[in-house]
Amino acid sequence: MRRRLLSVLILVLLSAVLTLGSALAADGSDAGKTSESDSSGTAPLSENGKYYVFGRVVDLSETLEKEDRNELSHYIFDFMNATGCDIQIYIIPSVEQVGYTTMDEFTDASYFDEEYPPGYADTGADIILVYETEKEEAYVTFYGGNNPFSPWCILKARLFFEYYYRVGNPYDGCMGFIDRLWTEIDKNHEATELRTDMMNATYFKPYNNDHIARVLDYSDLISQKGEEKMTEQIAAIREKYGIDVVILTAPDSDGKDSEAFNDDFYDYVGFGVGPDNDGIILFVNMDPNVRYYTISTCGLGQDYFNEYVEDIYDAMFDSFKSGDYEQGIQIYLSEVEKLINKSVPVEEFNGVKRDDIKKADDDDDRVIDDAGVLSDSKKKELEKTIREIRKNYDMDVLVLIPEDTPEFYPEDYLRYYYEFMGYGVGKSASGIGIVLDPNSSTRNSIQVFGNASELFDSAAQSRLNSMVQSALGSKNNRAKGAQTFVKKVRFRAKWKHYPMTTVGTIFMVGVVFIVMSIIGLVKKGSNKTVATADSATGYLVPGSCKVFHVNDRFLNTKVTKSRKPEPSSSSSRSGGGSHYSSSGRSHGGGGGRHF
Repeated sequence: MRRRLLSVLILVLLSAVLTLGSALAADGSDAGKTSESDSSGTAPLSENGKYYVFGRVVDLSETLEKEDRNELSHYIFDFMNATGCDIQIYIIPSVEQVGYTTMDEFTDASYFDEEYPPGYADTGADIILVYETEKEEAYVTFYGGNNPFSPWCILKARLFFEYYYRVGNPYDGCMGFIDRLWTEIDKNHEATELRTDMMNATYFKPYNNDHIARVLDYSDLISQKGEEKMTEQIAAIREKYGIDVVILTAPDSDGKDSEAFNDDFYDYVGFGVGPDNDGIILFVNMDPNVRYYTISTCGLGQDYFNEYVEDIYDAMFDSFKSGDYEQGIQIYLSEVEKLINKSVPVEEFNGVKRDDIKKADDDDDRVIDDAGVLSDSKKKELEKTIREIRKNYDMDVLVLIPEDTPEFYPEDYLRYYYEFMGYGVGKSASGIGIVLDPNSSTRNSIQVFGNASELFDSAAQSRLNSMVQSALGSKNNRAKGAQTFVKKVRFRAKWKHYPMTTVGTIFMVGVVFIVMSIIGLVKKGSNKTVATADSATGYLVPGSCKVFHVNDRFLNTKVTKSRKPEPSSSSSRSGGGSHYSSSGRSHGGGGGRHF
């Protein structure tokens, strides 16, 4: 009996020692050994009964104090109770240095940990934020079911964390990350006051973020194929010219004015190239109460684009108004690339360097039909007419019919082609040319070179352009447009004016008929003869008939008219000036269009 009691007593003592040891181990650990039963929280246990409060913030870079990590972990515990979603934050040098090949492997290992599984209740909802200090980039993954957060919301929270960590305040970064997600679920949530407000001009530290995507389509306006094409195009521009180009579509502007938000987004995310953060960003705000797109420029981007921002808005407007947002955004990107080409001196074009330009031969083609819209017979006929113009009127004629929209503005494309291919007659390289846009009958360009400007002044060019547009019609018949251009150029070169139109001819005949009829009626009314004479002499007073030589001089009157621009629905600030963002950095652009 005594032996049995002694055995029981020993077992009780061993059990007590083990329990005390476990409690001490849990109290001294920061890796996550305090269970729900040891805390004051009310979050449900996970399926195997192992939910742990601590260990929600793991900092292998040792930038957070232990007290801060514990405080943040408890705050996440409160977040879980309120939102039904867990959060894990890892601050590591890199995934490779902690023994994993990819980020997905690392986050999967954390989420599917059998001993200490994260996630809220049966849904297993969990957000894992991993920040790699070597890349200075955050990575956010959502696990479990019933994701209550939009990708746009998660991006804003991630960028907030990134910014504060970079400027040296990781605690505020973590707290802001949690609060931004929390507010998305509960608009009445009162965010914790941050220790330092660094998002202002005094504390702002610029940086370049080469890791984040330049096409951020959080309103799903761009197809996957379109996004890939734009990403490649932007990368090529950045590499070739050192200019950053950014596209952002979002369901809101985070409670700010669209233009101010666009400036700040560019600054605080860290876009731009070089010390002046050279670049341009388009923001499409899809908030149903706003529906607005705006552009912000920075650094060298102000020099390249400020003068043309309103033109870019106009070029995009029809596509946005019709709901073809991807096309409108692609127009923005194309216009940006053309403006860069316009601003940067071109030393090589179509495979020819400026130092290697040679005079074009008389037999070289003047009709460059890359689109193949002309039959062989029509092309030969146009080439023959152009040779006649060159021979008789000392001016060259160039017709460009590209297959795709050129990377330059039409006028620049035409000018470079004419110049680098050596076209023109005489020392002044006299001539005239046209480029016919493949996508629009109104986006063509006619340019005059050298002495040909004496014959084709601005009024003559405008009239010629109108006749070509009429020939192109609504279907953009470029074959007919090319023929009309060459035919009208020859007529003006020969007669120094354009042929009168059918309507004009009918009008002039009508005017002459009316005038002659009025003169006849007046003469008839003044006739006092009351009897019929036998001969014409009866009507004449002797010595009164004198015939003078009359010379009619027709004066050519020119009236130049400019179309009055239509009012736009832009904001009060136009897109051409400079202003300062909340970071204190100078920006251009602004303005925009409602759609």
